[in-house]
Amino acid sequence: MFIYNLKLIIRRLKTNKLYSFLNITGFAIGFAAVLIIALYIYNESTVDRNFSDYQSIYRLISSEDNDCAIRFEAAQVLAEQYPEIEYSSPVQYLSGYSYNVGCEGKFASLDDIISTNNMFFRIFGFRIVEGNSGEPFPERNSAVISRRLSELLFGESSPLGKTID
Repeated sequence: MFIYNLKLIIRRLKTNKLYSFLNITGFAIGFAAVLIIALYIYNESTVDRNFSDYQSIYRLISSEDNDCAIRFEAAQVLAEQYPEIEYSSPVQYLSGYSYNVGCEGKFASLDDIISTNNMFFRIFGFRIVEGNSGEPFPERNSAVISRRLSELLFGESSPLGKTID
């Protein structure tokens, strides 16, 4: 029965070539559009779900530039003027360039750097392996590095208190 129906479909496609082409093309375009829309909705609804308190984390975006590069002072002013804001943290994402860092004769290349403050770790709940988790940036020129970068630059020794160039 299946072979008979398949032969019948193929015969109909051959006899009405233009009509068949239009139907198949329309179906393919419609199906592709539905898939793209569904993937976009899925991506937008699942972004940042890996953070524990993702429902109460918001991102401030400038309406003029459609960009989130807002001055660092704005985070503190917003937290002071709006009591609904528990924590605020400015985030500047530096990418597109290769940054070379080194310590004690060992060097590594970084592609992505985030410039932020101590509240960033409270908001997003990143775990600090070594150091003060309440205040990861004790001074102005402090840095928090990943475990992988620590192993590249310092090996098994502790990176606390050491200078990175």
